[in-house]
Amino acid sequence: MVLTWLLGVAVSAFGDAVWIVALAWTAAHTLSPVMAGVVIGIEMLPQAALVLVGGVIADRCDPRRVLIAGQVARATVLVLGALAWRAGYDGAPTLLAIALAFGVAAGLTLPSGMALIRQIVNPDDFGTVMGWNQVSGRVMRLLGAPVGGILVAWGGLVAAMVVDAATFAIVAVVLALVVRARYRLPRAEEARWRDSFVAGLGYLRRTPTARTFVIGLTALNVFVSPVVALGLALRVEGSDWGPAWLGIADAALAGGA
Repeated sequence: MVLTWLLGVAVSAFGDAVWIVALAWTAAHTLSPVMAGVVIGIEMLPQAALVLVGGVIADRCDPRRVLIAGQVARATVLVLGALAWRAGYDGAPTLLAIALAFGVAAGLTLPSGMALIRQIVNPDDFGTVMGWNQVSGRVMRLLGAPVGGILVAWGGLVAAMVVDAATFAIVAVVLALVVRARYRLPRAEEARWRDSFVAGLGYLRRTPTARTFVIGLTALNVFVSPVVALGLALRVEGSDWGPAWLGIADAALAGGA
């Protein structure tokens, strides 16, 4: 079951790599550099703002069902985005709407992903499972980034949206049919959702390690990853190399990682 879950996560990472390259190329190719940066970076704002709310949800709801809802929601957003793009709404508003929706979904569901791992993986195997998760994510980016470049060159952004939506659907099916909890998960002791949220903030205030970890990851996602994605896209687009080379450049980053 755990191996099947890891395979599903890898498939999702492949779709994400396809989407990131396609989004970065489309934004750099069709929008001004400033607006392209906004499109690429805007996803991080709701994600950072809602991650503690997502933790409260993970404390009170079944993480597996929360993740299924998140996968279905993102697949739906991409399908609607593809339809809108095909209908002629092929500009910044559509890209911004997709990015914002992704940020909201990620903020509300990412904590449930970590909670699910605690439910299905023996504690002695946490290190091994997380290590393979990291390796598979890098490998899928190595494979998915060039595919994203080829897809956007062949079928435009719509093709990349459809592929990424399909990967979200695959993960939802794996969660629904294969994954089942094996270990009990500590649940929230507070009676009210607001109390759980305040308790989470209090934990960050009292725990320097957790606070530094959250600040560091947030800074990485806001100030580094979007800058690298946009910088590569602008450099490749400005040199008239084509989207396939953006995928190759992004894959080189994944290979090094």
